Amino acid sequence: MATSLTATNQEFKPKAWEDVSCPLCGERKSKLLERFGYQHRYSYRRCEKCCLAFQSPRPVYDTEFAETAYEVYSTETDHVYRDGQYTEKGKVVYAEYKNILAELEALVGRKGRVLEVGCNTGFFLKVAKDEGWSPVGVEISKTMAEIARRKYGVEALSGDWVVQSYGGSFDVAYCSHVIEHIPDPSAWMRKFREVLKTDGILCLSVPNMNSIDRIFKRLLKRIGLKKDHWQPWRTPDHLYEPCEQSMRRFFIQVGYQLIRTYSYPSEWSGPVSLWHRLFHFWLRWGAKQRYYLRPVATAKTPQLKVQVWLYAYTPEGEVKTLLLRLIPSRGGHWQPVTGSVDNGESLQAAALREAREETGLNFLAEPKPIDFDFFFERRKVQFHETVFVIEVALENGCLPVPSLDGKEHTEFKWLSLVEAEHAAAPARFESNRVALRHLRENLARKK
Repeated sequence: MATSLTATNQEFKPKAWEDVSCPLCGERKSKLLERFGYQHRYSYRRCEKCCLAFQSPRPVYDTEFAETAYEVYSTETDHVYRDGQYTEKGKVVYAEYKNILAELEALVGRKGRVLEVGCNTGFFLKVAKDEGWSPVGVEISKTMAEIARRKYGVEALSGDWVVQSYGGSFDVAYCSHVIEHIPDPSAWMRKFREVLKTDGILCLSVPNMNSIDRIFKRLLKRIGLKKDHWQPWRTPDHLYEPCEQSMRRFFIQVGYQLIRTYSYPSEWSGPVSLWHRLFHFWLRWGAKQRYYLRPVATAKTPQLKVQVWLYAYTPEGEVKTLLLRLIPSRGGHWQPVTGSVDNGESLQAAALREAREETGLNFLAEPKPIDFDFFFERRKVQFHETVFVIEVALENGCLPVPSLDGKEHTEFKWLSLVEAEHAAAPARFESNRVALRHLRENLARKK
């Protein structure tokens, strides 16, 4: 057990090792990124498909490994709450949690039931309860769950959260720096979908492998100026270290829409300066990253529509994109392929289905996502937008003619990207124009 290892400073020795594929996308191909841990015996590899950094080979993940890894986590709580009062440290953490809850309330539109997965000793649950929410926590450690119940009077279950019963659905799920410890994150995302209400929000916080700090430390290690100073008993409990690129692909794959994301440091309750906003909200260079997500199949908001830009290269090498004109009863304006996402369908699958149904054209590749941030002025919130692009095959060396059924669209145009930017939907769909600009930049880089 970890307790005895730490007490005697004994070395953790894996009883067996296992080679694994990428935990997020399943890709087998990867390249060595860095060696880390005690005597640099562990390895992070970079997935060649989604860029996730993951351990392989890694110690076999079983009950013994999990107990050894998690028993070293502190159960001490007096540093945040003592004798019925918040300490100075507790006030800082309270402000951070209060900010998270305010963001969640703005997105879901109400205070309600919140589930915290990996609730530790229950301080987030305590803050949520004080702020008017109805919190429920679940923690793998029986000791920590008992402390949460006894000290804060909150509902904290113990055991594997995936097999628990919660007596109803939740408005919000919160999971902070836990999922990177889990070998099958897709199973967790399916469970989050089950426990959330139809318009529920998932808040997921993880490390940021592409933070400035991590990149600089890897550089120092690579040139021999830095070594990891791990205690011999410490286990490599982060099975993978996410970056934004890998997480965005993963969310699309498991059927979630990314609404908002930003990086952040420890003990932080929001941007306090223009530099903070630039560093964490736009560049996202901080050590940690937070994602606000909505399950695509259950949400009922305009963001759940899928937007698909079809493009083709003319024989002269010019890029043309397809616009369709809606029937007069639906506004009569020009737009790309759009449509709703069916229940249980991923965004990528919906993009391909809608493109086929609305045009009947032949495609040269699967839909590719283009991600960008979009500031929603009315609510003063920055949203994340995912649109898809598909390259269309020419017919006899000419731009193809789509099959329009007349029930939704009446006309079509193949336009240059600049022409399409001016012809696309009116001002209330400004995101269409933003998407076109990103498409133009994306294709320019491809050249």
